[in-house]
Order: sequence, then C-alpha cells, then structure tokens
Amino acid sequence: MKRYLKTTSAETSLAINKKAFDVVYFAAMHTPRANRSEITAYFKWTRRRDRELRAFYHRCTSSFPGIVSADPEKKVRAWLKKTLAARRKSIGYIKGAWQEAYIKLRKAGKVRGVGRRPRLSAKMVGRKKGEAVAAHGNYSRNHVALFWNYSGRGPHANKKVHGQKHSYAEAARKFGGKALKKGFRIVQGDMNGYMIRKLQGAANKSGAGKRRK
Repeated sequence: MKRYLKTTSAETSLAINKKAFDVVYFAAMHTPRANRSEITAYFKWTRRRDRELRAFYHRCTSSFPGIVSADPEKKVRAWLKKTLAARRKSIGYIKGAWQEAYIKLRKAGKVRGVGRRPRLSAKMVGRKKGEAVAAHGNYSRNHVALFWNYSGRGPHANKKVHGQKHSYAEAARKFGGKALKKGFRIVQGDMNGYMIRKLQGAANKSGAGKRRK
C-alpha cells in the first residue's frame, strides 16, 4: 500500500478510502447469499419424510435415542420451524453486514460508477451488523480506513441453537472470511498492476524502456 501511495497522484486519504471500498465491494460480491429455497426444501414436511424429520428432531434435542414416533407431529413441526429460521439467520446477515461499510467508504472514496453492484438488501434487525471509519487528511503517517462485519459477533455467537449447521461465528469465518481474503487478493493484484504500468510508462518516457533497433 505504501508503494502504491507513492506512485498514485490521488490524495492520500482518498486513495486509501477508494481501495478500502474496493476490498469491501469484492468481499460483498464473493460472500454467498443464503439459499432460501435449498434450506427450506430440506425442512419441508411431507409424509414420505416424516420418519427422517422426526429422527433429525431427536438427534438435535436429545443425547439419548428415543422412539421416533413418540412425539406429536405438531411438536416436531414447531421445532423444525424454529430450526429453519435459525439456519436462515446463521448466514443471512453476513452479506448484508457489508452494507454499512459499502455506503460509507463509497462516499469517502468518491466512487462513482461501480459496475455490477452486490445485492445488499438484507433488512438489519437489532444492533448494527457492520461499520466503517474512513481515512481523513493528507499529511498524517497513520492514514487508515477501517471496516467491520459484525455478523459473527455477539454473546451467543459460538453457540449452535435449534440444530444450526454453523454457529454465527463459524458461518462468518467460513463464508465472510473467505470472501474478505479474496477481496484483499484482488485489490492487491490491481495495485501491483497499476504500479507496473506507471513504472513502465516512466521508463518509456526516459527512453530506458525502449528497445534498440
């Protein structure tokens, strides 16, 4: 990043905010959305799957093997409804949690056209799921832009409830963490390419980059 800032003619804080936005943009683009239909299909009650769903209910609610047919269908259905809601929520907020950083850093980096936009329409319920602090000024040595995805945080983030496949923290690391690393890799590659082009251009101007005939 330091080498890139020396190469670019843009204002320091503006360049940092623009690159921070790019990281958030690509992280949001590569964070998978919760596949609502796929999750819902598994918990759809049918007579053909009656025994399978009751067995699933017993595995998640008791450490002792029970008689599958002993529980009333209404009780199992109610539990499956809670389980379905919890599983949707476990990864549903991860993509939407980039929204706060996306908006703030886009404004701070004065980014205009972004091409294809990530779908960040998740309605946030309760506490904020993300945040960002833009870099300011042009002369400080400690220029930094910060952003957070809070989807994997909370007092019960490491607990699995109602048969969740992943806890909130696990889901954030698995789906959001990979996407964030990919975002950093893409932006790093972009900065490297920019610096190479600038250096090559400077070499051509001085004549050092031209081949002798």
